[in-house]
Amino acid sequence: MGTCGRGGGVGTRAPRWAILLLVGWGCATSPQPVERGLSFEHLATLELPAVERGGATLGGLSGMTWDRERDVYYAVSDDGGAHGPPRFYTLSLDLENPQEPSVSVVGWTELRGLDPTEHGLDFEGIALTSDDTLLVTSEGGRRVIDGVATELPPFLGEWSLDGTLLHYSRLPDRFSARPGLERGMRPNQGPEALALSRDGGVAFVGFEGPIRQDGADPTAMAGAWSRVVEVASTDGLPTAERAYRLDPVHAEKPTPDSFSVRGLVELLALPGGGLLAMERSYVAGRGTAVQLYLVATGTGDDITDRDSLLVGGFRPLRKEMVLDLSSLDVPIDNYEALALGPRLADGRQTLWILSDDNFNRGVQSTWLILFAF
Repeated sequence: MGTCGRGGGVGTRAPRWAILLLVGWGCATSPQPVERGLSFEHLATLELPAVERGGATLGGLSGMTWDRERDVYYAVSDDGGAHGPPRFYTLSLDLENPQEPSVSVVGWTELRGLDPTEHGLDFEGIALTSDDTLLVTSEGGRRVIDGVATELPPFLGEWSLDGTLLHYSRLPDRFSARPGLERGMRPNQGPEALALSRDGGVAFVGFEGPIRQDGADPTAMAGAWSRVVEVASTDGLPTAERAYRLDPVHAEKPTPDSFSVRGLVELLALPGGGLLAMERSYVAGRGTAVQLYLVATGTGDDITDRDSLLVGGFRPLRKEMVLDLSSLDVPIDNYEALALGPRLADGRQTLWILSDDNFNRGVQSTWLILFAF
């Protein structure tokens, strides 16, 4: 399997689902079609207040998943402890009138069992399984003790709805940061996205940006290569890797030293097959752009034996853009989450897009945008 090794794990039981580790974009073990002819109607935009409840401030919402049976949504916060403990929120969204929906915060639940100092908790993605458990990704982070910095690896964990840790697995070593060796994920570009296949058998874990050995970050002139790693549920070992091309940054930098970034921030399994992916692009002084793409899973060559993608000769996964939020009359902010909702009376599927305010109120907000498609 090349250099793609098995991650270590702790917890009370082994996972039952397969992991598809996406360093950028997603695929499955067999081809899934991209839905065509999708059209999106913007129905409403809501803003959530920065409420404080029980010692935790609402904010940093980076992933969201719908509990169909209870008709509530779980939204994970990427707060590492500055505004409350590691946690997810339970939200109630009323769609009796889709043009005037309402939202309420039911409460929050602490995600227990892991020490932030040891594991660098930076939760980003969340998905509900058929067993009423929650899969949650973390980007890991950096720990500094006596002036010595240690890179903490990204991981995927599973928790019960009451916040009890059930299982925890580090993601393969290929993706752990090795700055001195120019290997692994770049800072703040770890597993940002998480989706669960419609049959519940496969989790799609998406990294925001390319790993170091595959080349530079996207620029306004060029995109960047990312990877997809497929891991079988039978033995937990990687079975294949595939390449995906991130699009270029949406605008030129105003100065050479200006900050810019583009990456994958969320994935969502669609009822008709394939994945809906969200890319966000930011350039200091030029603003933010957000696009949605359809990704055909199971396409692209297996690149397991390629240590670097800087040499070509392979076919990447397929994707196509289906919606640019800049074309709509909606606030453009730090969107990081996608979640399906119930179907409307006319049969159309609802879709929520949620933003992360970075606990930066006054400059950013927690927005919820409702679509039908």
